[in-house]
Amino acid sequence: MSSRRRLLFVGGAAHTHMHAPLAHTAGIRLKPGCTGAIIRRTHIYATGYRVRTYGHCVDAINAPGLLVEDSVCTDTASSGFIAAAGSSNVTFRRNYIARTGLLGIGLGWYSDDDQADAAVNPCLLYTSDAADE
Repeated sequence: MSSRRRLLFVGGAAHTHMHAPLAHTAGIRLKPGCTGAIIRRTHIYATGYRVRTYGHCVDAINAPGLLVEDSVCTDTASSGFIAAAGSSNVTFRRNYIARTGLLGIGLGWYSDDDQADAAVNPCLLYTSDAADE
């Protein structure tokens, strides 16, 4: 899977697997309801340079069960991996992150409350049960 100058959107799909995509100038955004996503052996770089204000490698919004492993994220205008708005049971394992504009890994990143699933997350926690291994 390759993309140039656009964001790769994955939304509403359960158990999405991305294996070894190369994303140049584009990040991966998991929209609310994308449960059990696995992103493995990806190489994402040079995100957000066109707009200079936004460009995470992986932006997970309300994505319970997310696993990102053996991936490379470099040269971003913003942050590396973000888990926000009720993402739970999130694991980042054996990743290489370098030269990010803000954070390497952001857990509990702010998002609008309406993007969190109030039925599953009644306290509206931004991120719970997350690990960086």
